[in-house]
Formats: sequence, C-alpha cells, structure tokens
Amino acid sequence: MTQRTDNAFTIAASALAEPYAALIGVARLLTWPLRSISRSYRLRRTAAELENLDARILRDIGIEGSSIHRIARASVDHPGVDPRRSTTWR
Repeated sequence: MTQRTDNAFTIAASALAEPYAALIGVARLLTWPLRSISRSYRLRRTAAELENLDARILRDIGIEGSSIHRIARASVDHPGVDPRRSTTWR
C-alpha cells in the first residue's frame, strides 16, 4: 500500500529539495580552496612550532625530530587523536 503525498508541506519540500542540494554543492565547491589554504597554514604553523623546540623537550613529550612533519600532519588532520600513540600514521 502506498502512501499519498498530497500534503502541501510535502509537495513544497520536494520542490525545494533539488535547488537546495545544488546550492549546497556550489557552496562546498567554493569553500574547498579556503579549507585547503587553512589546512596548509595550520600544518606549517604546527610543524614550525615543533621545530622550534629543542631535542630535550621533544624527547620529553615523546616526539623524535625526524617525525615532526608526520606528527604535525596527523594533529592537523585528526585533532582529537594523539598521533604519538596511534599506529595508523607510523
């Protein structure tokens, strides 16, 4: 048994769904370069901050000098995960 969709709200919602989806797609397309630039800036800033630390401090927090860029990339891409403890980025 099929349900009738002659409700005015349902008709209006279905008419607006397609243009709204297109608008969201355009917005995502336009914000992609900004997100990419922002990510690149955060990555460079994080790596620079880690590189400014001396070897003793890096050792104290569990980071090797050779893994600074990997740690910076992981912390920017996945801020809620401790990249020193994860095996995904090693």
